[in-house]
Amino acid sequence: MSNNSSSYESDLENSIVLNVNLDALKKSASNVFQVQCTSIQEFNEGGFHKVYILKVEDGKKYIGRLAISVNPQWKTESE
Repeated sequence: MSNNSSSYESDLENSIVLNVNLDALKKSASNVFQVQCTSIQEFNEGGFHKVYILKVEDGKKYIGRLAISVNPQWKTESE
């Protein structure tokens, strides 16, 4: 295992779990899209992001991606 791998594993072990305030996410989405966000469904989670499907009143669906707090260097490299 390379030094990068062990450093990455250490970063993950010490990372903070992302607790998402879904009500705040709904409010933010409503402000951004100028229409009421009616539901949020967790879609997927990777090493660096949580992905949600946001449904709004007019029937449209949007994808929301939130970064998970890990070592910023690893997150940037994942982009």
